[in-house]
Amino acid sequence: MAQALFVQHTIDLLFLDEVSNHLDLHGMIWLQQYLTSDKCQDLTMIVISHDRDFLGAVTTDMIVMNHQRLTYHPGNY
Repeated sequence: MAQALFVQHTIDLLFLDEVSNHLDLHGMIWLQQYLTSDKCQDLTMIVISHDRDFLGAVTTDMIVMNHQRLTYHPGNY
């Protein structure tokens, strides 16, 4: 995953689906710090996760999909 994040590219949208499932503690800490750093400041990220701590650390806004409806919430998890 780190190799994919470091590739020189011009992306506007980063889609992360359950990225925390197979990471150890050090990997989680690194990923959270990287995603909240200035390097990812201009990215829009769609993050799917069941890890509340991870979502709380990397999100600024939440969009919840329930019964095919989207509900927008400012703030993190």
